[in-house]
Amino acid sequence: MKRRVHLLDSGRQEVLWFDIPSTDFARLAEAPELILSVGNAQIRVRKRMEMLREVLRRMTPLERGPQ
Repeated sequence: MKRRVHLLDSGRQEVLWFDIPSTDFARLAEAPELILSVGNAQIRVRKRMEMLREVLRRMTPLERGPQ
């Protein structure tokens, strides 16, 4: 028998992968909070924003060579 599973069911883990340009990532990391919408649910990220800021501090800008 199959049971319908929802993305945010207890015990369910999903991985979301996005390619984000570094300038957009910088804007996200500097925001006071992020709100992710998944279906009818919303997830607020406030306490872990420092993690994104730390990644931003450690990022090395790409040097452009001769074009």
